[in-house]
Amino acid sequence: ESVFVTERSEFLSNEVKETKAVRQKIDYAKVKEVMLQNVRKTKTKTFTRYTKELVKQYTQNPYNNIDTLREISAFLARNSMIYKKILSYFSQMPLFYYNIVYKSDFTKGIDYQKFIKSYNDVSLKLQQINMQREFSKVIATALRDGVFYGYIYDGDGDGFFIHALEPKYCKISAITGDGEYVIYMDANYFNQGNNKEYVQGTDNGTDGVWDKVFIDGYNEYNSKGNDYRWFELPAEKTICLLADEDADMALPYFLPVFTSLLDLLDLEQILASKTELENYILLLSKIPLIPNTDEVDDFAVSFELVQMIQEMIDEAVPALVGTAYTPCDLEVVNFNNKNQAEDTNKLAEAMNNLFSNLGVSELVVSGGASTNSVGLMQSIRNDESLSLKYVDRLSAWMNTYIKLNYSQDFIFKFHRITYFSQNDFVSGMKDAATLGLPVAMDYATALGSTPYEVMASTYMENALEIKTKLWQPLQTSYVQSGTAGAPEKDAEDLSDEGLSTRDENKNDKTKAAKG
Repeated sequence: ESVFVTERSEFLSNEVKETKAVRQKIDYAKVKEVMLQNVRKTKTKTFTRYTKELVKQYTQNPYNNIDTLREISAFLARNSMIYKKILSYFSQMPLFYYNIVYKSDFTKGIDYQKFIKSYNDVSLKLQQINMQREFSKVIATALRDGVFYGYIYDGDGDGFFIHALEPKYCKISAITGDGEYVIYMDANYFNQGNNKEYVQGTDNGTDGVWDKVFIDGYNEYNSKGNDYRWFELPAEKTICLLADEDADMALPYFLPVFTSLLDLLDLEQILASKTELENYILLLSKIPLIPNTDEVDDFAVSFELVQMIQEMIDEAVPALVGTAYTPCDLEVVNFNNKNQAEDTNKLAEAMNNLFSNLGVSELVVSGGASTNSVGLMQSIRNDESLSLKYVDRLSAWMNTYIKLNYSQDFIFKFHRITYFSQNDFVSGMKDAATLGLPVAMDYATALGSTPYEVMASTYMENALEIKTKLWQPLQTSYVQSGTAGAPEKDAEDLSDEGLSTRDENKNDKTKAAKG
C-alpha cells in the first residue's frame, strides 16, 4: 500500500549538502557496462506472438496480468510500425526548451555576486543534461509500459544519464512533500539470468557496475532474507513518471487499442500471404501413356526418366512456380484474385478504425496529402495536450531534483512548446518583450538556446565588442522605412482554399492587385 508522507521532502532537503559531498563521480567505463550486455556470451531470446484473444483474456484481470500486458505493448512496439510511430509522435513532440528563475526576496534586492555565482553553477550543471534525448525516452517508456522508473547517474562535470529500471521489479511506496514518488526495488531482480553481474562484477570480478545503493540492497537481502527483498532507492536520485493517474495499476496508456493494432497486423499478414499466393503458379507435367493398351498405369516412359526430366524443370523455374508430374493433361494453375481493390479498402478501413479509437489524425504518422489542413492542425493541437501534460510533470520533477542536488535558489520550467507550436510561442514572447515585460530570457531560450548558452554568448559578444565595433544591425523591415503591406501569413494559418489561391497566384489577377 502507498504511504503518503509530507515530512520526507524536508528531511531530504536537510541532506542536500551531505548528498553533494558523497556524490560519486561517474566512471563511464562502468556506466557502459550498466547498459551493454557481455558480448562474449552467447544469448538467445524468443518472443511470444500475442493474439486478440489473449489480450482480451488478460484485460479481464489486468492487475494480475500487468506484466504480461506490458510485454504485449513491447511486442507491438517491435512489430507494429504504426504503434512505434505513435509512441515517437507523442514523446518527441515536446522540444524540452527551458529556463530558470532565481528565487529572491525582491523587497530587499539581490546580492549580485551570490546570484551570478549560483546562476552560473546551476545553469552549467543543467547544460550537461540532454533534455530532448533523456526525457523523450522517459515519456515513450511511460506510454509503452504505463510507468517509467529511472535511476540518475549525475557526475560533477561528467554528464547526466537516466538508467531505466524494469517496472516488473519496482513499485511506488510513498509520495514526498514535493509530490514526487518514492521507489522501492526488488532485490530478487539480480537473481534473474546474469543480472547478478551488475552487483557482483563480471568475469569473476569483485566490483559491481551499478550504483552502491543496488549493491548494498542486494547484499542485505542475501544476508538477512526475504524481509529485506524490497529496498528503497534515494528520492534525490530517482525519477518516476506515470502515464496515467493510477499509481497502483500503471497499465500501458494505449491498451484500449491493442486489439485494433493486432487486427491490423493480422490483416497485413493475411494480405501479404494472399499476394504471395496470387503470384504462385503450378505447372503440371503429363506423363504419356501407351496408346490402345488395356493395362493400368501403362506409361510410355520409365519412371526414372520422368524424375530426371522433373529435376531439370525444377532447377529452371523461378521460386514462385511449383511443379508436379501427373498422367493427366498438362495445364497451368493460377491462384490470383482480381478483386484487389476490396483488399485495399479493408486495410484502409482497419486503419481508419484504429485512428478513430486513438483520437489521432492518421496523417501525423502516415503522411500524405492533407484534404483538410485546418482540421489537421486542430487535431495536432489536441494531441499536444497529452505531451504537454508530461512536460509539466517533468518540470515539477526537475524542480525537486535541482533542490535536492544542486541548489534551492531556483525555479525551473520547461516551456510548453512543441515542434508544431514553437513559432506561435516565440511570436508571443517577442510581443511581450517588445511591450517591456521581463521575458527576454524566455524569448531567447524558446528559440532553442539553454540559459547557459545565452549567458555565455552574451558575455562573449560583449568581450569581442561585436555589436559596437564589428557588426552593423541587419537591414530588415524593423529598421527600414517605407515597407508597405501586411506580412504574409504562415501556411498553417490558411485554409486549403487559401493555400490553393497562394500557390496559383490568383490574387495577382484581382483588381486590388492591379491597383
